[in-house]
Amino acid sequence: MHHFATLIGYGASAINPYLMFESLGELVREGKVNGVDDVEVAERNVVKGIAKGLLKTISKMGISTIQSYNGAQIFEAVGLAPDLVERCFTGTASRIGGIGLDVLARETLDKHAHAWAGGTPSQDILPVGGIYAWRRDGEHHMWNPRDDLAAPHSVRHGGQKTYDEYAARQRRRVAAGHAARAAAVPGAARGPVAAARRDRARQDIVKRFSTGAMSLGSLSREAHETLAIAMNRLGGRSNTGEGGEDPVRYTPDANGDSRRSKIKQVASGRFGVNINYLVNCRRAADQDGSRRQAR
Repeated sequence: MHHFATLIGYGASAINPYLMFESLGELVREGKVNGVDDVEVAERNVVKGIAKGLLKTISKMGISTIQSYNGAQIFEAVGLAPDLVERCFTGTASRIGGIGLDVLARETLDKHAHAWAGGTPSQDILPVGGIYAWRRDGEHHMWNPRDDLAAPHSVRHGGQKTYDEYAARQRRRVAAGHAARAAAVPGAARGPVAAARRDRARQDIVKRFSTGAMSLGSLSREAHETLAIAMNRLGGRSNTGEGGEDPVRYTPDANGDSRRSKIKQVASGRFGVNINYLVNCRRAADQDGSRRQAR
């Protein structure tokens, strides 16, 4: 889907994925497409899936027609050298730079040599990579599906044992140098820190805590308000997200807790942004992350 969207975004008015159709026909004839034994049916299904995928892709940018997306070039290159971008993708932003045609050519030749070792097709599957996105057999990633699922599973089902296993894996990764803090070298011991100084430091640190901009709706009302209460107790800040905030949260609870979020998401004036909403904040934040101190 990414390939189709990119081609259309750079001006292609038609795409003929001949290799995809040839591969699809072969898969159908070999009985590897469940529930489909007609090549034409399989092709129609693929075309329909591509159309739906393209609609979902362009709609995320607020675009509703292929004509508006065609040639719009609303992309940013990641990992490509400026001279390559200027030659092949003129006008595309490429802020961090990267590899050029020489590296791309070498990688392509390496894959071809792997696929045709000894002049005959290789039975081995080409390496999947995984430098940017996690792949099961690819490069190691500190965060991966196994670990991402282990933490919530330990809370909901597994209990302490499952959490201990998750924590142990994280400590092993840190010890193996997979985290930046593994490179830190402890300084010489300076003696115990006075309890009063330690408590003051703890109180000051938690005041810097803040939650992400999670909209009401992406979280339940209970979860959203619990985060606000927690941050207010600590002296930190919670963020309303784009979902706005119910005015009843501006009134403290009977026990003194406040469910009011100190950071109000402005989000281009949507979702109930009004005077009452803005005067009940400590800081206003735009969609792009920029911040303005509320007066």
